[in-house]
Amino acid sequence: MEGEEVSPFTLAALAADFASPLSNVGTEGLHYINADYTLTLSRLPRSPELGLETIGHLGNEGVALGQCVMHDAQGPIGYVTVTAVANPPSRALR
Repeated sequence: MEGEEVSPFTLAALAADFASPLSNVGTEGLHYINADYTLTLSRLPRSPELGLETIGHLGNEGVALGQCVMHDAQGPIGYVTVTAVANPPSRALR
């Protein structure tokens, strides 16, 4: 609602959604659709500034896994693990 403060947990959950495109993008663009993500935190964010650092990507037969570390201004606070499925570009766009 307008004027309502966003909790630190909600802020982290919103930021976690960016882990899929960050960990699954390649030199030819983003060809995966986010299927699910899991956010695990060792503590709540202590600042509103959050960052994601991609630390891994695996892909095989149309399924991709990615992992990012989430940081606030004081350092790492948790991990985001994502699962995605292939979405190859249309032949018309190639």
